[in-house]
Formats: sequence, C-alpha cells, structure tokens
Amino acid sequence: NKIMNNFFIFSKNQINRIKKNLLAKLTSESSQIIIQVFYPPLMIFFWGLEQFGIWLFLISLTSMFSMLNFNFTDASLQEMSIYNNQKKYNKVNEIFQNTLGLIIINLLILSLIIFIYFFFFEINFFIIENLNLNEVKIIFLLIILSLYLDIFNSLLNIGICYQGRQYISVNILTTVEIFSKSSIVLAGYFFE
Repeated sequence: NKIMNNFFIFSKNQINRIKKNLLAKLTSESSQIIIQVFYPPLMIFFWGLEQFGIWLFLISLTSMFSMLNFNFTDASLQEMSIYNNQKKYNKVNEIFQNTLGLIIINLLILSLIIFIYFFFFEINFFIIENLNLNEVKIIFLLIILSLYLDIFNSLLNIGICYQGRQYISVNILTTVEIFSKSSIVLAGYFFE
C-alpha cells in the first residue's frame, strides 16, 4: 500500500514538462505521418518519377553513412539524468566531456573511412549518371556535412534532454523535417 502512494505524485513543474514532452511527441508523430502520406506524391508531381528516384537514392546515402555513427549519446543521456537528479553536477560535466571526446574520435574515424572511400574507390552510381560531375560532388559534400551535423546535433541534444526537456529538441527536429521536405518539394517547381 505504501508503494501505491508514490504513484503519480508529480510537482507542477514535472506535470508541465510531461505535458510539453507529450505534446511535442504527438506533434512529431503526426507530422511524420502527414509527411509520409504527402511527400512522395508531391515529389513525383513536382520532380517527376525519375528525379524522385534519384532523391530517394541520395537520401538513402545519408542513412548508409549514418550506420558508421556509433551512438554514444543515449547511454550518456541516461547517466547524466541520473547524476543531475542526484545533484552531482561535476559527474554530469565529466560524462558530457567524455561523450564529446568519443564523438570527436567517431568523427575522425568516419572522416577517414569517407576519405578512403572517395579517394581510393571509383564512384560509379548509374542512377546519377545524368547529373553533372560538379553537381554530384556538391551533393556528396552536402550529404557528408548533414551527417556531421547530425552527429554534432546528438551532442547538443543530450545537453537539453538530460534535464527532461525533450520537447525542445523534438520541436526543433520536427520543424527542420517539415521545412527541409517542403523545400525539396518546392525546389522541384522552381528548378530542374
């Protein structure tokens, strides 16, 4: 009976944080559903079927390279949350700095793999053979930069989320997702 008395006892601050996190997650999931329903038909309408296939291929490259990202931030986030609740702020800072070091090592290894791949192996993707070589180089550079930003963003997210403010990063990521997908779709109307 004593255990049951501890269920659902939240401070006003905790209730507000739970509401904000729940609303952010629901908004994010709803946005993802809407994007998944409307993005492909709009891409085909504005870009055409062949160009849409090229976009899918290029977006999948980002996912392929992201497999080389060793996610150190999830475990760090859990530990930082625990030590923050215990008010052991030096330990929180230590874990954050160690995570930063591991991410830098991960980026160096990833950079080395990408360097070896691009300079020692011939890139011959038939799907992009109609594109200009300079365009392909710019596209691959942007894909690599987006991967680096994603890895760096994971470090920034743990700085926000370990305090239970997950809604901030979820709202930012949802906004970026909507903006990026909309921009790609609309670019098909204005550019070739």
